[in-house]
Amino acid sequence: GMSCERCKEFYNDAPWRPAEGSQDNACKPCKCNGHSDRCYFDMAVYVANDRISGGVCEDCQHHTMGQHCDQCKPFFYRDPLRTISDPLACIPCDCDPEGTLYSGLCESRTDPILGTIAGWCLCKENVEGVRCDMCKPSYYGLSGSDPLGCQPCTCNPSGSLSFSMCDPVTGECLCQRFVTGPHCEECLVGYWGLGNHLYGCSPCGCDIGGAHNNLCSSSGGQCDCLPNIMGRQCTEPAPGYFFLPLDYYIYEAEHAKSLSRSAPLVKPTALPRCDVYFQQKGYDFTIENGNIVLNRSKKLSVRKPGLEQ
Repeated sequence: GMSCERCKEFYNDAPWRPAEGSQDNACKPCKCNGHSDRCYFDMAVYVANDRISGGVCEDCQHHTMGQHCDQCKPFFYRDPLRTISDPLACIPCDCDPEGTLYSGLCESRTDPILGTIAGWCLCKENVEGVRCDMCKPSYYGLSGSDPLGCQPCTCNPSGSLSFSMCDPVTGECLCQRFVTGPHCEECLVGYWGLGNHLYGCSPCGCDIGGAHNNLCSSSGGQCDCLPNIMGRQCTEPAPGYFFLPLDYYIYEAEHAKSLSRSAPLVKPTALPRCDVYFQQKGYDFTIENGNIVLNRSKKLSVRKPGLEQ
């Protein structure tokens, strides 16, 4: 100024005052750490800083902000290997926007008192990982539209291998044997009893002779029985009925009666009776204890007349 009544540009870290005795009260440059060349004096800031520094930097560059351009802007964090005056001191956050709060925000600096670590992503409630890119155990379906990040698994505890565990992407549960469904909520065809057994479902076990097939109710295990047959596996006769033994019907050919207008399956032949046939062949034909016994007949020697001596 004409009378040296104000400080030069960028020398606004302290208020202008005339020299007093041995105190020159010289103007001080702002401390912007090399990220700005503009600043202004703020008395409130000066008082708050015990009258040590009142210069406020303007238009901080290199992704910095703050009174002295000494802080990283949101979505950037302080590189622990560089000084704050380095143009590359602030680097971008590496967070998955789907799983972080505020679409990818991370901790800007390390502070042991606050327990923060520079670059650490701020995950949603049901999300974890350095980048907030994974669902927590028992959750699935990472989504930016979900305020909690992931949904809880809905696995059936009776049918899944490990309670409430599922695929973190699809939500499909890991089922026990003979159990199916995205949530392990039903038995395979031919099995039943989900929740009634320690491990999965049990085979229907329908009786092959008493049921239409080997299918049963998935809840009660009831097989589809043939008429007049009952029981879960179709193994019992209904009241008033009984199961026939294999030899219940016995048919003897000699007791059979021919039907009208029927024809014999085997036509008679000119062969003699069995006993006559074997006798003609030189065998004695007898029946002993229900068995046919054949013995070679003894030949009789007959002398012809005129041969006697």
